[in-house]
Amino acid sequence: MAWGWAVTQRDAVPIDTALDSLYMFYFYRMEYEELTKLLTAARAQRMPAADGQPDWLWYRLDSRCLPAVPLPGGDGLDAWQVHLESGLAVAQAQGWPTEVAYYEARLALMYRDAQNIPDAIAHCQRSIASAKTAEQWSLVALMIHELAYLWAITGAIEQALHTEQESLAVSRSTGSDLDMVNALHNVAAWSLWIGQYKQAEVYFRESVALGDPGDFHYVFGMGSLGLLMFAYGEIKQAIDIAGHIRLIPDIHDPKGRALQLLMSGVADVCTGKFQEGLNFGTRAAVAAGDLFLIIYSDFLMCMAEWGLADDEALLTGMRVGIQKCQAVKNPLLEILFWAFLPVLLHHKKRTEEAVGLVAAIDALHAETLGWTHYWPTYAQFRVVLNQALAPEAFRAAQERGAARGLMSILAAMQTDPLFTTAPASTSAV
Repeated sequence: MAWGWAVTQRDAVPIDTALDSLYMFYFYRMEYEELTKLLTAARAQRMPAADGQPDWLWYRLDSRCLPAVPLPGGDGLDAWQVHLESGLAVAQAQGWPTEVAYYEARLALMYRDAQNIPDAIAHCQRSIASAKTAEQWSLVALMIHELAYLWAITGAIEQALHTEQESLAVSRSTGSDLDMVNALHNVAAWSLWIGQYKQAEVYFRESVALGDPGDFHYVFGMGSLGLLMFAYGEIKQAIDIAGHIRLIPDIHDPKGRALQLLMSGVADVCTGKFQEGLNFGTRAAVAAGDLFLIIYSDFLMCMAEWGLADDEALLTGMRVGIQKCQAVKNPLLEILFWAFLPVLLHHKKRTEEAVGLVAAIDALHAETLGWTHYWPTYAQFRVVLNQALAPEAFRAAQERGAARGLMSILAAMQTDPLFTTAPASTSAV
């Protein structure tokens, strides 16, 4: 490729010209190892003699080299920080705003991975400011997205969504489909986190329209849209999307392959092939390499286990899913798994508690938990609950649950024998 030729020839001009587009190409595809390999090799070609100083191109390359994963700890992390701050000082002294922005970005990522979120936010904001000065709008959009992620880590989900919408606005101005697709995926994801299903659908559909069939972003957009249709009860659309994704050949990206497997499982669960859906969910979780996709795979497996009437497996899957959601600090996804609990309560002849919990779910997160309203199996379960109690008892159980509140019920259930002791399998609906 042209990049390899330019590096081999040690020709600074084509390296400089291609650098930013090369960086964004690999970064947006999350091919970090390949990006680091290419930039490190080019940087090594620019290394000065032992008593010399690096030239301007060395700093341009160095500022974009991503750190090793995982980051070194202890003294290694300290040395990494010194290296970045040294490069940043040179870029600031030379008046290179683009390189300042990249060094600040790398410091932000370093502090994020070290769980120092306040410093990560500060460096992220400085990176955005320098990138704006340099008119590096793709980098501005990318770092605004990173800032949104940092806000989300602090629990400020609505601020994360607002920040991500700023990233989308900047991406629309760059004229780059790659910028746009990345921003659309991100703003759709944050919309989902706060239960804005319909808005998320709009964003995912726009991203799919911009993608090239078969590439990672297209598969990700289609897969995400299919999962959304699945959760929202648009079963025919979910099956159609799954069938389309199944036909895409040679998906080598692990996340893309995981989504392909996941949507195959969705199609099977939607058509009552619960064992096949469970198998695809298991394979998707292994292929994913991404905790959020693993969580979605766990959710699919819980749906399949419910269909198979395997209470013990459902309880185990629910526990595992809840633990993973807690690890990524995502209470909305966590409550998706808790929504299986009324099923288990009913199977244990605790139907009034099941009715109360469903009412509490509806009172707090009716839109967020769209699948409890629209998923046919859950709709059937609601009918079963309604028929299991006399009308007066049913209404009283609903009122008690709604008055008690979802969070209060779930806190108590964490020590309930049903949740702490695996039940025997049953074949109840």
